Amino acid sequence: MQSAFKGASVKKSGLSPVAIVAFVLAGLSTLGMIGLFVSIDDSVAQRAEDLAKKVDKLEKNEAFYLTLKKRLESENEDMVKQTKSLAQEKEALEKEVNRAEDDMADLRSEVRSLERDLSKAKDDVVRAQRVDTSAMADKLEEAKNQAIEKFTNDVTEWAKKNTTLAFPVEVQLLNEKITLMSRDQRMKVPVNLGESLRALRFHPSAQGFIIVGQLHSDKLLAVTKIDNLNFAEALSSKYVRYMSTRGNAVANPFAKKKSLNENDGKQSTGSGSSKPLSQVGETPEPIAPPLSQPKVIQSKAMLPQKDTDFLKSTAPSNSNANPHGNSCVCKDCRAKKVGKGSLFPE
Repeated sequence: MQSAFKGASVKKSGLSPVAIVAFVLAGLSTLGMIGLFVSIDDSVAQRAEDLAKKVDKLEKNEAFYLTLKKRLESENEDMVKQTKSLAQEKEALEKEVNRAEDDMADLRSEVRSLERDLSKAKDDVVRAQRVDTSAMADKLEEAKNQAIEKFTNDVTEWAKKNTTLAFPVEVQLLNEKITLMSRDQRMKVPVNLGESLRALRFHPSAQGFIIVGQLHSDKLLAVTKIDNLNFAEALSSKYVRYMSTRGNAVANPFAKKKSLNENDGKQSTGSGSSKPLSQVGETPEPIAPPLSQPKVIQSKAMLPQKDTDFLKSTAPSNSNANPHGNSCVCKDCRAKKVGKGSLFPE
């Protein structure tokens, strides 16, 4: 620039190319320095702002982790307390189990003593039964009535659960007369005591009542109480057979046996009583006293066992029977079946 200004007095007026280049370089360097200064200031501010954000984030994380730490510590304390309480409960349960075992041992000893007392009471009852025959007869009468009542209730409950097996059944009218009527109530037929009817089903809404009809017709029907019919006696044989198929032997108090009547007559003549024991109750077997030992029930097959050659004896005899069997499909058998509806024609 100095050399340019030096020649200014000699040369023409105006800027020379060298001066222009110098001015351009100076301006560019100045602008670069200004931009560098400005850029340095912006990067520092940005970094300061980023650092401030990170500090805030770290402070928030620190607060969260401190809260989490306190919560975990409280939960750990609760777990420790629960563990201690469980240990105490375990000890209490062990003490209770030991106490229960001691009580069980005491109860067993009491049961043994009660069994001995019961056996003595059984012996006393047997002796009292041998001495007082009249009391025995009263007990048998009461036991018979209880057995009949229980058997009647069992038969009624069984009939309610197995209506298809129980109905229809032929019954007799016992206490009160009834009148059979048609559905339009135009035809009425009175039924006297002792006449036979046909029990069809239980009344759907009235408990303890049965719908009855004529023996060979369902046109005339009536509704009567169960107690007015010999319902349990009519179903006794069905009920006993059903229970025997299930492996349960049930005594039928309505069954009559001649041998029992004969034995009762002999006992009445020997004891000198004016009333024979057969009038007390005719049962298939004498009712055991309440304290008698239980009997072992043995089941029997309903049908006899068939022989091993039962199928051969029942098979139809045919002199021209195929030794290979009717289902054989060998070549010879197929040749014999040609033209006889064979599924394998040649």
